[in-house]
Order: sequence, then C-alpha cells, then structure tokens
Amino acid sequence: MPALKAPTNTLILFTKVDTPPVADPQQTAVWHFGWHVTDIRKKVETYQGRPEVKLQPMYTDDEKIIFINSDTLPGTKAQIAEARAKGDKPAGGAGVAYIGGPDNALIENVGNNPVDRFNHVHLYQEDPYCAQLWYQKHLHASVAPALVPNPPRTEANCKVERGERSFPALVKGGMFRAPNSGVLFDDVAVN
Repeated sequence: MPALKAPTNTLILFTKVDTPPVADPQQTAVWHFGWHVTDIRKKVETYQGRPEVKLQPMYTDDEKIIFINSDTLPGTKAQIAEARAKGDKPAGGAGVAYIGGPDNALIENVGNNPVDRFNHVHLYQEDPYCAQLWYQKHLHASVAPALVPNPPRTEANCKVERGERSFPALVKGGMFRAPNSGVLFDDVAVN
C-alpha cells in the first residue's frame, strides 16, 4: 500500500469533537482537504461502487451535474460562453473530484499524480492576500509559486474585490475562486 501522508515532516492534527463541523462549503473556514491520487477516473469509478462513499456533485454553468471537473469547460459564465463559441471542448482526462467524509468534511481528490498522498488544505478567507501575508509573517510560510500575486501585495493593498463566480462549482450558481492565494509548509499547501 502506498504511503498516505506527506512525504516530509508536515502533519495535520485532527481532534475528535462531539458534534460534526459545519459542512456547507459557503459557511465554513475549511473548504476542503486535498489528496493526490494516481488515477482520478479509476478512483471515481471505485467510489461509485461503494455506497459508504458519497461523491459530491459539481454543477456546470447550465446546472448539469458532473463528478470530475475536467468533464466541462471551466470559468465564469462569460468565459465559458466564449470558449463554446470558439468550439472548445472539455479537457477530459485528469481533474479533480470531491467526496464527503464521514463527518461531511469535503475531500478533494486531485489526479493523476505519481503517488496517493495528502497535499493541501483550502481555507475560505475574506481577504486571501492579507491572509497570505499573515502566514508569511507569523508562520514563516513560503508563497506557493503558482500563487504569487501580480502585482505584489502588501498590507496596504492586500484587500481586493472578489472576482465573478465560476464553474464547475459545488453549489448551483457558481463559486468564488478569485482572488486566490496560498502558502506552502514544506510540500503541503494552505490555499
């Protein structure tokens, strides 16, 4: 069996509590936990045959349900309309899928990767760039290379307006994904 942990010294501590946490992705600070998998399509097929595992639907801009994000065109409604007008098709192949844990915690499976392992936690923040600066300053986190803000952010300009809702989304009507920032603790991202 492959190691199901970060290959370095990054650990996350879970504490058992008497009542489950809020699981609504619009109401909790912890959006989801991210897990790399070696074959996302095979993993989803396995989950579909296991009634104790609850695949979480994702909604497209036209409210169709998919289970792997690469099975639809991504973006805002305007971006998707533009892509359709150009004749673009969904990428297919590798992508992400979500399952609900036993306490309704959301777990994102990201594939296709070399090994199964814990990879990231996504948190909701009112001001993601300000949060990124806080993690850098107080916890000495490094900035995830793909999430280096442009222009660079400081405490004076870290508050920015939210972008448009985009798809696919865990809720009908789309989800806010921008602005997006993140930090790294060794090889585990906190986005």
